[in-house]
Amino acid sequence: MKEKVEVEVGSEVPAHLVQILQTSPFLRTVQGQTCRLLARGKAWPLVIHRQTAEAIQARQAQSSGKQRRSSSSEQALILVVAPRLGARDRKALEEVDCSYVDATGAVHVQTPTVLVHAEPHNATHRWRLVSPQGLGVVAVRLVQHLLQDPQRTWTVSELATETGASLGQAHKVLTRLETEGLLLQQQRTGRAVPRRLRDPGAVLDWLAQVPAAGKLHQRLKTYAYAPNPGALMLRLAHAAHVAQVPWALTGAAAAGLWSAGDVVTALPVLMVRIDPQVPLTVAANHLDLEPVDTGHNLLLVRDVGQLATYPPIPTHNTVPIAPKVRVWLDMLTEPRGHDAAAQFREAVLGY
Repeated sequence: MKEKVEVEVGSEVPAHLVQILQTSPFLRTVQGQTCRLLARGKAWPLVIHRQTAEAIQARQAQSSGKQRRSSSSEQALILVVAPRLGARDRKALEEVDCSYVDATGAVHVQTPTVLVHAEPHNATHRWRLVSPQGLGVVAVRLVQHLLQDPQRTWTVSELATETGASLGQAHKVLTRLETEGLLLQQQRTGRAVPRRLRDPGAVLDWLAQVPAAGKLHQRLKTYAYAPNPGALMLRLAHAAHVAQVPWALTGAAAAGLWSAGDVVTALPVLMVRIDPQVPLTVAANHLDLEPVDTGHNLLLVRDVGQLATYPPIPTHNTVPIAPKVRVWLDMLTEPRGHDAAAQFREAVLGY
């Protein structure tokens, strides 16, 4: 049954989630005091989540009565709103009576009296917010660093010191996030004004829309023989150590290391970020890699802004790996990487 229902969203719902709701032709989205869903003259309280796992957990707690709720909140509907939900996520949500909406056209809104369901009309659609402008690679590195410890309180000087940025650059980034409504000021301590992220998930979604965050600059396709991806990683680590070439594994290959196998990805090509001071052809020569036009199993990327190679670089069994947020962003650029990136976000990032 297809019936247009009304979703009333409170001011606490991030703008990018409201935009996704507005893309659905089956819903009418309006601003209100609280989150509610209205259909056939009835209204239900609504709880909006961004991730499948947290929505299912909330639904299970709601059903089992483990959370103390009022009688009205026990009847609250749970709705997941996301740029893209894979088939597995949609099925899992439907099985526990959770609703969902994504920007590819997938809709499943279930109330005691109404069911609205539509399959994705464009599963490969890449929905985007209006891209935040005026942010370069240094700003991206700073926001990545903030997201590495999302509950921490930051001052301008702390952020600048830990990222190698100037005080002016750090101040500009924090001010921009505050202007976007993504940052909260804490009580002043002396002359410093500490700040913390209001909603790490909203900041991550916002960062993904920054053009400089997802751009892959100069790239070089290469090939090196190894019996398996793990052996290839160790071979690279040894050669880079000998040649003193700063590098970091990123994308799906790094996701597998960060998640200790919880994120399952196919690894036909390893993405490797190389310090921008080292030309890619020079790096390939030092690492004993053969540049090729087709059939590559390694993609070298010039790490402009040191988004993955700014020290210290975390390692896994001597293999340097990019920061988790960088890994997620690079997964979005890989073929069929969105589903794996969504899985990595839930399993590793957690926001």
